Amino acid sequence: MARTTRPLTHTEVQKAKTTDKDLTLHDGDGLFLLVVTNGAIVIHTQRLKSDPGGNLLS
Repeated sequence: MARTTRPLTHTEVQKAKTTDKDLTLHDGDGLFLLVVTNGAIVIHTQRLKSDPGGNLLS
């Protein structure tokens, strides 16, 4: 059975607060946000494993 994905909502992104550890919010479709302890929000996307150039973009 396939796993259902739930996209990130605008409210979830706005309410992401910094903590003493890095926080990762997953989209379920290859996109995720990394909220770093200094307050920066980094957007990453996961590429397909068949792509020879690597599997993570920032």
